[in-house]
Amino acid sequence: ALQSVHTGACVYHLPLSSPRKKVFLKENDFRCCNGSSVEAFAQLNSGIYYHNDSTFWVILYVPSNVDWIEKGIRLEQTGNFPASPVIEFTLFAKKKTEFTLNLLAPSWAKKATVYIKNEKQHIDIRPGSFINMKRTWKNDDKIRLEFQYDFHIRTMPDDANVVAIFYGPILLAFESDSELILKGDKDTILKGLSAIGSSNDLFQLVNGGKTYVLRPLHEIEDQSYGVYATIRNY
Repeated sequence: ALQSVHTGACVYHLPLSSPRKKVFLKENDFRCCNGSSVEAFAQLNSGIYYHNDSTFWVILYVPSNVDWIEKGIRLEQTGNFPASPVIEFTLFAKKKTEFTLNLLAPSWAKKATVYIKNEKQHIDIRPGSFINMKRTWKNDDKIRLEFQYDFHIRTMPDDANVVAIFYGPILLAFESDSELILKGDKDTILKGLSAIGSSNDLFQLVNGGKTYVLRPLHEIEDQSYGVYATIRNY
């Protein structure tokens, strides 16, 4: 959301109220975000994987590969998360090796399914924890993790009537040039939400006699937008 998907330019300040517009810095703007924002994204790869002697953790879903040299293990991750809720892993092993593979189940992940070699696994999924798989792994084992996205609402800590809307892990923004005032309660808002198409990049909300268009915040560029909306029934 801080960078333009077209140019890579960064914003110095990212407002989330309504209506707002992103103001991207120019190449010759020497503010901290022209350096620290880009640096932060470049460092994401340092937090994808962790391990100890017997357990391997996947913390971020980013296409990548990693070598666990001590075990003779190589793990390759593919996918297009969060645009796609499906992440795939291929494990390469010099020999059969027992260890625990832990995949992060984020707080929004109420439903997820794991397949190993295309066989559905009966694993307890607890949001905000890890999906634990202890087994003897062998070369060319394949794991597929499929999240089920749904709409959910988060509120401001100090005002339950100021809300933001998510679709799975994706923070949505209204395309709007006016202040966002919604009617009803959170359940009413959720019932009025729907996805347009299957690409997880366009949504609509029917509320209070109006139809709103929403997109992932990171895809907002030049259009006027708002993230937080106020529920007001008077």
